[in-house]
Amino acid sequence: MKIFILALIIIATFFITPVQSQWVTSFGDFVAVEALAANGTNIIAATHNNGIYHSTNNGTNWAAASTGLPVASITYKLAFNGNDVFAVTDGNWGMYRSTNNGTLWTQSGLNGIWLTSIFIDSSNMFVGTNGNGVYLSTDNGTNWTQTNTGLGFSIGIWAFAKIGANLFAGGGSSLGEGVFMSTDNGANWTRPANTGISAQSIKTLSVIGNNLFAGTFSNGMLLSTDHGENWTAINSGLTNLGVKASLAVGNNLFAGTYGGGVFLSTNNGANWSAQNTGLTYLYVTSFAIADGKLYAGHFGVSSRPLSEMITTSVQEIKGHNLPSNFSLEQNYPNPFNPQTAIGFSLLAVGNVTLKVYDVLGREVATLLNNETMQAGRHEIQFNGSTLTSGVYFYRLSVDGKFSETKKLVLMK
Repeated sequence: MKIFILALIIIATFFITPVQSQWVTSFGDFVAVEALAANGTNIIAATHNNGIYHSTNNGTNWAAASTGLPVASITYKLAFNGNDVFAVTDGNWGMYRSTNNGTLWTQSGLNGIWLTSIFIDSSNMFVGTNGNGVYLSTDNGTNWTQTNTGLGFSIGIWAFAKIGANLFAGGGSSLGEGVFMSTDNGANWTRPANTGISAQSIKTLSVIGNNLFAGTFSNGMLLSTDHGENWTAINSGLTNLGVKASLAVGNNLFAGTYGGGVFLSTNNGANWSAQNTGLTYLYVTSFAIADGKLYAGHFGVSSRPLSEMITTSVQEIKGHNLPSNFSLEQNYPNPFNPQTAIGFSLLAVGNVTLKVYDVLGREVATLLNNETMQAGRHEIQFNGSTLTSGVYFYRLSVDGKFSETKKLVLMK
């Protein structure tokens, strides 16, 4: 009898364990998904020529959600801004917005323009185009301004990312244009040296700390540690070099490839490992996070708990940020004149104080004063225009759980 029970346990373990540690498809076999976005329990999936679908219960059930959208449109990117969701469409259809999770869509400007990408940074909404540069809205998509000084119009802007006060735009054309940078919210753009990019067109951009990662159409992943001046190929273990999507989760980086499935790097791209158990379709186009799971768009939508792929003690996921501890980043730029960005990460919700002191320990600025903030990465701008040149210190305190001090240099 004991032998029989032991045999049953072994058989159950053999069959159950793989089911608990693999991708599970929840939507749309043979429906090509172009984009995903998530907000709370709401997940929006945009398909290729089959409209938009939404789920209000973390992917358990899906319903069509295309009312108001042009029939012929393809949505390249989706993004939530608060409770509003924006759809970036091709074919000169412009921008569409829904205030009810996709039940109804209305036109939100940029009609007649082929859109390719979207990036939301606080009250700034940046949109990339195919041949018309970059547009900026500061009023949630009601009005748009073209911001192309130094950028030009001929390239397609497929991706955005930000490190400190530096906004990056990844471009691509038949020749490949690399990465551009703006330090003034897109008003002016410069092109870093881009040494190592050559003629590679950029499809995705992601950030971990001060590391900027670029996914290319056919040359895998690239890494820059100096804001786009120099790039290094980081493809060890990445068996498919057509990168369609990337997503940073804490110190972990996921790459979605066109034919090779999902890959994960836990060491800034030095090595990659496939994460494809149970993933039926390996043409991965997009990622989103909801309910502690990573969702992947392909010919349908699949999900897998993040805890099965990465190790973290964080209980709350805020957007795409999943910090593994409390941390205070070095301000950038440093030295600075007169403005700099200070980034920090919170392991959990806490009351945050951030102050600046001179070399004698006198408080010269209070940036945050016991403010309640959620888990995730945050960034505060500090303007030292009223101070004299010199060395200063900034100190972050979170309840009684964490405190750290770093030095910054104001050079006028």
